[in-house]
Amino acid sequence: MDPIQDIKHLYETIYEHQPKCRYDGGPRFLSSEISNSRMVMMEEELFEYHQAIHEHDLEGALDALIDLMVFVSGTAYLHGFSEIFEKAWYRVQTANLKKFAGNKNRGTDCDMVKPDDWEPPSFKDLL
Repeated sequence: MDPIQDIKHLYETIYEHQPKCRYDGGPRFLSSEISNSRMVMMEEELFEYHQAIHEHDLEGALDALIDLMVFVSGTAYLHGFSEIFEKAWYRVQTANLKKFAGNKNRGTDCDMVKPDDWEPPSFKDLL
């Protein structure tokens, strides 16, 4: 599974005649129009997940999570993160593996807590 490459193929296919909806360059900021619309799309999917859980709808929950990944991956693609996303992912994963299970007062013991010596990953060399 390579969500960014799948999204790149999807966007090149469905937005063939809309160049502002595709991007094949290096990392960049998005226009206000695009970034705001992406945030709205992701918020809608997060809300759909919330609704599905509240309604005990597993199919709806799965659909919302997949759709959320589609919009997150699409936003990363539009930012020009396609070529660096996998490296950044593994840096975050490596940093997260240094955390431990615990309660951060967010309503669950199934949270990830940073140890005192935890260091966040850096992406400066990728950007």
